[in-house]
Amino acid sequence: MNKSSFYYPLIIFIFLVNYHFYSFYAGNFSKMKQLVSNKSNLNRYESIQSEHPYYEVWKLSQDTKKQVTVVMDVRDESNIDYTTTYFKKLKGEKENYYLSELTLFVNYFFYPRIIKTLTFSQAIMLEKNYKKDDYIISDYYFESYFQNLNILKNKTEKQKIFDLSFLSLYKRLKEIKVSEKKYFLTNRRLERPYYIYQVIN
Repeated sequence: MNKSSFYYPLIIFIFLVNYHFYSFYAGNFSKMKQLVSNKSNLNRYESIQSEHPYYEVWKLSQDTKKQVTVVMDVRDESNIDYTTTYFKKLKGEKENYYLSELTLFVNYFFYPRIIKTLTFSQAIMLEKNYKKDDYIISDYYFESYFQNLNILKNKTEKQKIFDLSFLSLYKRLKEIKVSEKKYFLTNRRLERPYYIYQVIN
């Protein structure tokens, strides 16, 4: 078989693949440049950073005085998704860990601060521990629980106590809107939504 007859199709294929990605990024780059130039109230770095999916987490991490808690309800193998990272400890007992993308970015942006991670249930039962101006970053939308809340409808005493604790915390929270990002692609698919709450009293 002639070597050139093998290499020509390969070279053409590689060219087409590269051209596809080049045209994709060139198009998005020009859109991003226009978007950044419209954000005159921010410096160049932050105007680019503001299109990152976890921009609000990054911004929150800049103030080291803010007390932050992460509420992760989706964090076990049964709920594993495409953004989840899997690894094992190198030494000692072998355990499986499932870290969502949100957890990874919180750890990355806040490093070397240690951010406490709780489940939704733990966060609610510790509602008295939150002080004014504390922040909660959550993969669980508190509003959805509030909308389905009915304290008196066929609930045990324990469930009623939980609902009262939830209401007590919910009334103290203000949701910080996570802006919709347009052109900064970090995954082939959209990231799972996350929510940020500020304790206002």
